[in-house]
Amino acid sequence: MKMKMLALAALTVSVLSGSQERVYATFDVEANQEASLALTQSGIVGEIKADVGDTVKAGDVLLVLENSQEKAAVAQASADYQAAKIGMEHARRVFARYTKIKDVIDKDQYEKYLYDKETAEANFQRAEAALHISKILLEKTYLKAPFDGTVSGRFVEVGDGVSGVQLTTLMDFISSGKRKMVLKFDAKHWKTVAVGDAFTYRVDGVEGEFKGEIAKIYPVSDKKSRNVKAEVYTEGLLPGLFGDGYIEVK
Repeated sequence: MKMKMLALAALTVSVLSGSQERVYATFDVEANQEASLALTQSGIVGEIKADVGDTVKAGDVLLVLENSQEKAAVAQASADYQAAKIGMEHARRVFARYTKIKDVIDKDQYEKYLYDKETAEANFQRAEAALHISKILLEKTYLKAPFDGTVSGRFVEVGDGVSGVQLTTLMDFISSGKRKMVLKFDAKHWKTVAVGDAFTYRVDGVEGEFKGEIAKIYPVSDKKSRNVKAEVYTEGLLPGLFGDGYIEVK
């Protein structure tokens, strides 16, 4: 009986010990979102509105190509659009007026009014499309922030040429707020580490010990390092920092 109790106690200790397994992991701090920004339009940099370290909102203009020609094209297309709209509305009024008396006028004359209306409508559609295209081309001269964040790199100056064909990187951009620590741990633990496991860690150059939890586990193992990656979210850390810690496997 005594031997059975000792065996049961040993088994209990083994289970508890297994539930407290700690898996060593290293990590690098990254922004939750990163982007290398480029333009599909070629041209000359005319104005830089944000520099490295500037924090902006999604949609804010960061850089503008010299775009006087594109602005002139929009102005011309807007004028053509208004003229075509006036012409279409006039042709429609005339056609509507003669439609009421089409039974007492010459058929050829009536068909001419119909032709004039349809031609005016087609001209308006053409002008509307031209205006839309000109606005798109103008918009392509503006580099805008894709999300709330901070400029982390700038690679052009006013007067530099930009290639829309080669997609020249003009600025690097990182998101504000939330950061992610990308963990690496030995692939032999891939079956035991799970989303929700606690992660106790230290950041190089930062005082103290911190805690987080596994938010994502990558579904592959690196062929060279035999490591699996995971992510832990945090805030207030500088992208590029690194550290290590232990995953508390449940």
